[in-house]
Amino acid sequence: MAHISGTFSNAAAGKLTVTLSGTFYQGTGRDAGFPSGASNMLIRPTVNGNAGPAIDRNAPTTSYELDYPGGSASWAVATDTLATVTSGTATYGFTELKMVLELRKK
Repeated sequence: MAHISGTFSNAAAGKLTVTLSGTFYQGTGRDAGFPSGASNMLIRPTVNGNAGPAIDRNAPTTSYELDYPGGSASWAVATDTLATVTSGTATYGFTELKMVLELRKK
């Protein structure tokens, strides 16, 4: 699984809605004798140093708003892994990890 990274920039100011979503997958193999089916991963979006709520297997979409100043300010955009829980599955993670930034101009 690859994390998202990049920048956001726009001349207009307004409310910036950040949405992160993904599809959790889990393999069928077993590691270390743990029961299969309880693995999890928390992925957090961060824009301009402002971390949003994380997604996980039970809540695969999250969203939050920021005030964007405009003036073509360049804001860093990224995701990171907050935590992983391995419980029996050999492989797990998120596929189709997608971050959408929508600016509503003032």
